[in-house]
Amino acid sequence: MKEVILAEKSGFCFGVNRAYETALEKSKDKNVSTYTFGPLIHNEEAISYLSEKGVDPLSIDDIHKLKNSNEIIIRSHGVTEDIEEMLKANIGTVIDCTCPYVKRIQTKAREYYQKGYQIVLVGNEKHPEIIGINGWCKNSAFITRDAKNVPSFDKDICILSQTTEKKEIWDKIVNAVKIANPDKEIIALNTICSATTERQMAAKELSQTVPAMIVIGGKASSNTKKLYEICSEYCQNTQLVSNVENINIDLLKNINKVGVTAGASTPKWIIDEIVDFISNL
Repeated sequence: MKEVILAEKSGFCFGVNRAYETALEKSKDKNVSTYTFGPLIHNEEAISYLSEKGVDPLSIDDIHKLKNSNEIIIRSHGVTEDIEEMLKANIGTVIDCTCPYVKRIQTKAREYYQKGYQIVLVGNEKHPEIIGINGWCKNSAFITRDAKNVPSFDKDICILSQTTEKKEIWDKIVNAVKIANPDKEIIALNTICSATTERQMAAKELSQTVPAMIVIGGKASSNTKKLYEICSEYCQNTQLVSNVENINIDLLKNINKVGVTAGASTPKWIIDEIVDFISNL
């Protein structure tokens, strides 16, 4: 038997849990076809489970196939303003499960864009959350995670962050913007989700006390990748896995204590399964 220590903060965050539970509840109504706009969360196992329940993801190219009686769920990452308006105009029922933290960033991006500010987004330009936020300022945001890539702007600046960004990256970008734009008004709104910060701190603390770490989450999950980066920094023997089959058992040989953490889009049943598996090695 191995001792398994689960990080104090891990697994579903509020926004993801709300979207997931909404989808499960909607799946019970067999008289209405419910879909999600894109994968509801970045976890393949969870998406497969929802699909078994009759809730499938749709892309923008599939929208024309829907009927007025269909329902579509906007995932926790949110969407652009144009897509939100398009969905509401073409589909019978739109269930907006955009995370409240993300919705606040969208609102701020639109507000300061309309005031004439240059919007700077700290995050991954290819992540759906950032793509969605950028759409609320007419796709005009400067997006970066590289402090060396910050230019001077010809207008005042509002800096916002992807909810799952690392605090140290945010600090570096804000500092770089200030240095490159000494004569501009700079409004820096740290929009990193508190749940993200708590997960990262818990993972950091745990990874410093164990000889091996398992980080559970989907391959496309941004916050899971950041947890892996943090844990790897403090524990060389760190694995990123999405399910039991991904675990490299050889790396756990002769180790009696294993730390476990999980991204915000990892369901509890997957965490429990992996914890039980490692405990019984």
